[in-house]
Amino acid sequence: MVRPKKGLGAVTNHFVTQEMRAYCAEEKIPSNSAQRLATARRWLDAGARRGSVTGQELEDLLSSTDEGVRSQLGAGFATVWSWVAELGERRFDLCDGLPEPGAYRDQVF
Repeated sequence: MVRPKKGLGAVTNHFVTQEMRAYCAEEKIPSNSAQRLATARRWLDAGARRGSVTGQELEDLLSSTDEGVRSQLGAGFATVWSWVAELGERRFDLCDGLPEPGAYRDQVF
């Protein structure tokens, strides 16, 4: 998890810190996890400095392989879903599978 700054945070299921790597076999950790986390941290820090980030900007980050964190992780790895939500709202945007630009759909609960 990237600790929230000015209301922005991120969660990943990849073990990228030394203390968490003890809970996962090394071969189960994608080789680019640390790089992807660093990209997310830089992006969230820039958003915090600007004072706001939109849901669309987050979806762009998650679905871009060039400037974002989207990655074809290879055999043995898969993205089941990706989501973007604003805390306190009763809705979120959901993308089934590997995030693709424009693939997120509004879900209300």
